[in-house]
Amino acid sequence: MLFKSLKELPVLNKKNVGLRGGGDSDYYINIKKALGDPVILDAIATKVWEKVDIDVTCVACSGYGGVPLGTALSLKHKLKLTLVRNEEKDHGLGGKIDGYVPNVNDKILFVDDVLTSGHSLRGTLAVLKNFNVVKLFVVVKRGETDLDVDYLFTAEDFL
Repeated sequence: MLFKSLKELPVLNKKNVGLRGGGDSDYYINIKKALGDPVILDAIATKVWEKVDIDVTCVACSGYGGVPLGTALSLKHKLKLTLVRNEEKDHGLGGKIDGYVPNVNDKILFVDDVLTSGHSLRGTLAVLKNFNVVKLFVVVKRGETDLDVDYLFTAEDFL
């Protein structure tokens, strides 16, 4: 049912786009479009949680693709929410972490929308390097990476 909803939106756009980690592609998978629909966002959060097979105490996320999903999981499962910035904040209190700052006892689930090369995920993991990230999860695994990442769908599912 979830996959059908994503296909009907549609989240697959067949056009030339530049990729954040570099390079170009002839298609784009726009999971952010799905995250804007509360029913689909809830369904995605439910499916992600069903596949999280370990105990976690905190959910971390970054960017427009991760924050809605991280927030949904935090609310549904009463998890602390850690928001990770890609760049140091130059106003207010500064820093790269907003919301809950994990402690050494936390077991962190990191979520995002799409993984292409792992470039942005590596940046987030660098910010969280002093914490215990026990699971990486994305809605769509588009490309290959040496990171151990769980996912709901692959790009091939949509192509």
